[in-house]
Amino acid sequence: MLLAAAAAASAVAPAAATEPARVALMPVQDRSGDPEALAALESALRVELGRFHPLVEPETIRNAMRTTRLRDPGAGPPAALDALAERVGADWCFLATLHAAGRGDVPQASVSARIVERGRRHLAWAGFESVSGLDAMGALGIGRVERLEELLQLLARRLVEDFAGDPRRRRRAPTARGGFLREPVTDVGIVAVIPFDAVEARDPTIAAETVTNLALAVLHRRGVTIADPAAVEELLRRRGVRSRGGLDALSRGALRAALGPELFLTGTVERYDLEGSPLSPEPVVALSARLLGAADGRILWLDGIEWTGRDTTGPFGLGRVHATGVMAERMITALVGAWLAAPPKENRR
Repeated sequence: MLLAAAAAASAVAPAAATEPARVALMPVQDRSGDPEALAALESALRVELGRFHPLVEPETIRNAMRTTRLRDPGAGPPAALDALAERVGADWCFLATLHAAGRGDVPQASVSARIVERGRRHLAWAGFESVSGLDAMGALGIGRVERLEELLQLLARRLVEDFAGDPRRRRRAPTARGGFLREPVTDVGIVAVIPFDAVEARDPTIAAETVTNLALAVLHRRGVTIADPAAVEELLRRRGVRSRGGLDALSRGALRAALGPELFLTGTVERYDLEGSPLSPEPVVALSARLLGAADGRILWLDGIEWTGRDTTGPFGLGRVHATGVMAERMITALVGAWLAAPPKENRR
């Protein structure tokens, strides 16, 4: 049965609780190589989260991480994160990653985040935000943002408002057409996202991680219950599985037994580049994805699309996309919409 209602309820549970949950903002993981951008994002996230929830002090978290020798809370075993949360007295752990932070003539940034509740093996919430300095620009250049730090503050606000149950932004994307769909997917249950693979990207590792985290956010927005990605990664590590974008039969069975998913979603990032000029960047992104049945490993759906920033351009150049993260988000949303049946109207957020 589609668990959209339960997932939607859990997404807003922290904000709706009688006493706000105590949140531990874990050190943001940096894939950008820009320490100043990282510090700006962490500061902005603390301010925004503090509007809704009491926060664990950063020094308390750092001391606990040193004691438990947990360098990356989001990549370690779930039991280690549970132990850390208990040590610092946190109900929820907020895990964020700065995937990209480009300064240049047109700054752009991409950030993902997820909430893990202590003792729970399903994600409580997952989010993704990406933006460029040209996204809000109107006539005569009005609305253009030239400072990366301003974009990071915007992303932090958007992420936290989404997490706190106040998703004011409307996201639209066409549904991908033309792929293979064995039959309509109506009994979704729990979905486990297997890390995406990447080829022919400027940085395949970062591109694959970005799209994997993006898939978590898109599924959550659609009301899907998602297996904890850290638990998925831990089981794959224990089995010695290093490949991405696929799943062998034994690993599929082990994941099903341990986490109970009915479906697996995975895929490949075939291109994740930024072309064009410094003043008019143009993302070029190509993605393929597939959905597997957990019981028998059959392919239930598969498709692939390639878009550029110009593909979204409307009259007078309006609607053009300038950030790779924005483009990838629209594409994953379109792909997921091709196989995921819409939840009942009363269950939509």
